[in-house]
Amino acid sequence: FGLARVAFNDTPTTVFWTDYVATRWYRAPELCGSFFTKYSPAIDIWSIGCIFAEILTGKPLFPGKNVVHQLDLMTDLLGTPSLDTVSRIRNEKARRYLSSMRKKQPVCFSERFP
Repeated sequence: FGLARVAFNDTPTTVFWTDYVATRWYRAPELCGSFFTKYSPAIDIWSIGCIFAEILTGKPLFPGKNVVHQLDLMTDLLGTPSLDTVSRIRNEKARRYLSSMRKKQPVCFSERFP
């Protein structure tokens, strides 16, 4: 994982993160368009989940061709983010894009991973 960071018990767990991740298919949504300013362990957990899904199915979960396609694939499975979530995105262009998306309902994981 190219974003691995050292975490110490005596410091805050949230640190500033690297803006670019080389392997798009395993990027957390926060990293697609610099949505948030802080890096947290949740970003690594997202990547691990994508890897586990790939192990289960034999193919990448979100094989995006570019950042926009990546977000489309994520929202196809997870549904569109809530207005509250979108309002916290710092990147205006990303906020506008997500706000303008047609409403998508999440797919039940038991359907996607029978």
